[in-house]
Amino acid sequence: MAPDLGGRRGVIDEWLKQMNKRRNIVCSVPHFLSTCALAAQSDHLLTVPRLLGEKVAKNFDLDLHELPFVMLGFTIGIHWHQTRDSDPEHASFRNFVMAAVG
Repeated sequence: MAPDLGGRRGVIDEWLKQMNKRRNIVCSVPHFLSTCALAAQSDHLLTVPRLLGEKVAKNFDLDLHELPFVMLGFTIGIHWHQTRDSDPEHASFRNFVMAAVG
């Protein structure tokens, strides 16, 4: 299972390709949490960020396993319409979100 980023291939597939391996993706969805629910009802594997896996594995009765390679981190960003650049409430919320994930 893989998050849907406009296709069914991504960073994981590039690392596997370097190892002369590939995965067979059976489902692609837009959110990590929904893949956890789907995997819990099947015998398939999924790849999620470590922190998420550690937090939800018990709730979904999932086993955690290490990747066969070292995976680099990724950047989290937020986007907003330029008309909100000067909005103090919007800026406050952006700062709150960045502090929570940063």
